[in-house]
Amino acid sequence: MSSTPRRTRIAALLGADHGYQLLWVLLLSRVVLVIFHGLAAWMGVVTGRGLIGLVRQRYGVAIGGAVLAALVVANIGTTCAEFANVAAGFELFGISRYISVPAAAVIVSLLGTTLAPWGLSFMQSYAVDKKLRIEDLKLERIDVITGAVLTGVIGFFVVVACAATLHRDGLHITDAADAARALEPLAGKAAGTLFAIGLIGAAFLAASILPLSTAYSVCEYAGVEAAIDDPYREARIFYMTYGIVTLIGATIVLAPDAPLVTILVGTQVLNAVLLVPLLLAMVGLGRDRDLMGGFASGRGATFVYALTTLVVVVCVITLGVTTLFG
Repeated sequence: MSSTPRRTRIAALLGADHGYQLLWVLLLSRVVLVIFHGLAAWMGVVTGRGLIGLVRQRYGVAIGGAVLAALVVANIGTTCAEFANVAAGFELFGISRYISVPAAAVIVSLLGTTLAPWGLSFMQSYAVDKKLRIEDLKLERIDVITGAVLTGVIGFFVVVACAATLHRDGLHITDAADAARALEPLAGKAAGTLFAIGLIGAAFLAASILPLSTAYSVCEYAGVEAAIDDPYREARIFYMTYGIVTLIGATIVLAPDAPLVTILVGTQVLNAVLLVPLLLAMVGLGRDRDLMGGFASGRGATFVYALTTLVVVVCVITLGVTTLFG
């Protein structure tokens, strides 16, 4: 699965700043998403363990701890981005972030416990939590592909809408209202309302899943079993981690004059950088016969995973060079 509101606003930024030139990025990202989310689900079903737990088992406590730390930092940053989306969406209705974000944090906390790196960890942990079997993998693969394609289609049309309006007129996005204006030629005066409703709804869901992914990972590293249907007394670490990540994310967004678009873009850069070591770890885990047995990745699959990782590394390096010298 993926985080729709962040991807939507990133797509809006791409369309406004670069027109149609970077549409190919959407296709590339869908391919990477399908390949590695599929691998995460596969490893979760075969081993019955989450990603961080496998990294700790295979590479040791120190490397496992480093990967967990990177994942937690990335997840907190992305949680901030989702609360920024909540704030931006409600501000289109004239509602202050000091009202919407605390309310969202409470409602996210309730929904999340009943229900870029975080998706990989969540996909594998959730597959374990759902107790999927080998025979369920075909349907799980369909789920992964469908989610990737649908978010890609949404991103495509957002890029096109912003390229045909904002980019054409030489305008840039500084807040959610700018992105909403890009839709006015198609949706008229209802554009702002439609954009805000979509942004808020998707952000609520994503902001509940991100802390959930973090809670899974922390418990896996600590060797503590936890699931979303466990009571608090049996899963204190799980629920405390969930609450702390939610609180930190909401608090950062509530800082006076917090730049919501800057937070959004910054977390995407952070996620891209921290994604690389996680992908490398997954490639190694997938081909480890001690962990995967007869379901370990063969030479062909390993080549595909390695090549995809190399493409991501090149993109991250390009991003770094562009950011520093651009």
